Amino acid sequence: LADYRDLCSWINDMKAVISADELAKDVAGAEALLESHQEHRGEIDAREDSFMQTAEAGQKLLDEGIEQSNEVRDKLTHLAQEKASLLSLWEERRILYEQCMDLQLFYRDTEQAETWMTKQETFLSNDDLGDNLDSVESLIKKHEDFEKSLAAQEEKINALDEFATKLIQGQHYAAGDVGRRRASLLDRRKQLMKKVKFIDIVNACSNTKRFDLSQKHILFNVDASERRHQLENSYRLQQFDRDCDEMVGWIKEKLKTAKDDSYLDPTNIRGKLQKHLNYEQELKANKNRLDDINLVGSSLVKEKHYAASHVQDRLSEVNGMWDELVDATAKKGAKLKEAGDQQQFNRNIEDIELWLSELEGQLASEDYGKDLISVQNLQKKLGLLESDYNAHQDRIDVVKKQAQIFHDGGHFDAPMILRKEEALRSRFLTASVICYCLKEGSYLLQFFGPYRIVTMAIAIQNYYCRYDALRDPLNARKDKLGESLRGNQLFRDIDDELAWIREKEQIAGSSNRGRDLIGVQNLIKKQQALIAEIANHESQVEHVGEAAEI
Repeated sequence: LADYRDLCSWINDMKAVISADELAKDVAGAEALLESHQEHRGEIDAREDSFMQTAEAGQKLLDEGIEQSNEVRDKLTHLAQEKASLLSLWEERRILYEQCMDLQLFYRDTEQAETWMTKQETFLSNDDLGDNLDSVESLIKKHEDFEKSLAAQEEKINALDEFATKLIQGQHYAAGDVGRRRASLLDRRKQLMKKVKFIDIVNACSNTKRFDLSQKHILFNVDASERRHQLENSYRLQQFDRDCDEMVGWIKEKLKTAKDDSYLDPTNIRGKLQKHLNYEQELKANKNRLDDINLVGSSLVKEKHYAASHVQDRLSEVNGMWDELVDATAKKGAKLKEAGDQQQFNRNIEDIELWLSELEGQLASEDYGKDLISVQNLQKKLGLLESDYNAHQDRIDVVKKQAQIFHDGGHFDAPMILRKEEALRSRFLTASVICYCLKEGSYLLQFFGPYRIVTMAIAIQNYYCRYDALRDPLNARKDKLGESLRGNQLFRDIDDELAWIREKEQIAGSSNRGRDLIGVQNLIKKQQALIAEIANHESQVEHVGEAAEI
């Protein structure tokens, strides 16, 4: 009986504890409430042995047939009923607490969804399209995050909708409030997806300070997808402007090199030419950058981008500067080549001037010999000098022709080249006069002196010119005489070959067949020798034939 009274007392106390817990107002409280309620179940389970022992003790008394058997039986029944009542109360409270937990989870997720939608509504109300590439990239990144978040949140809201439906269908104690909140959430989501904002595209673009448009306020109705499209267009524009700026900066830097006057300094012309070739290769390598800019710009214009006019202006700017760079590069390359040709021209003149200086020094000698032998030696030496002089005539002609080519081609230093060529030709003419005087009349040198002869060069210049004019007729006659020589040589060779053939025909046409064995053997040897000689002579005949064809 004492155990019975203790258990009944404990059951009443436990019921009071279980019934005393209030419903939680947040998820954490609901979790704590469920945890505490589960602890109560642990305590109930821990008393199971006591209940069993008490029941066994009562049953034993009933089996012994004691006088209070009816009382014992009633108490056992009452104890079982109280225990069942406790377990039923615990189960009811468990269901209630779990519903409370579900409700708090629904409230929490609903509040999070509403907070997210508030944030997105603020995001959609933003009309900034960025004023530089970095800001546009940042906006696009945010918009991509928004779209990802929108997709993810859509799943959460759908899950909330299903969860609310489950709570309502499960006869949740707060089904009415759950239904109202669900309806509010779904309506707000619907409004968010249909939300329309007005974005002032022009004001956003004018912040770039890159272009001006006459219309100050052009309003576009755009939703989230349209805003992304506008951001992408803004990004492409900023990227295009960045590429144009980089290209213009690069061209300006290269124009400094293309327009410098380094070709005027003859120092290391070969190195400068090589450097210019590398520079031209660099231009070719960067032509792809210009092509890419033109491709992107043309695409923007063709697509009727909102900044198409500005894009067209930038294309004109970049292509105009590129054409200027190409033209300046070509001109500098031509001038560097002219400088290289002039350097070679100057070296040729320097070589001839050095030779003239040596020649003039020898011609200025006042040694005319003291006897016959010394005079003859001097005449031989003079003959060598004259041959050397005549051998240099071709070089003088080449210099004159090259100077004229420079002049006709508009060489940047043509006046200086012509002056050098005229000075060289004058010295060469003077040396010619001195050689002539030494050869034809040494008494002139003895009477006037070697340096007075120089003044005579002017007087006989016309003679030199007439002499020089005879070169072409002389060369033409020389060519004709050469042709005549080759013709007569051919005729003589043909006559020689015909004579040889007639000679061999007589031998081959002999009727001698031999009178004995030795005679026949000798004739065979002569015949073989004839055949070999004819075979060897065939190349000579072919040579004469080839000469006739020429």
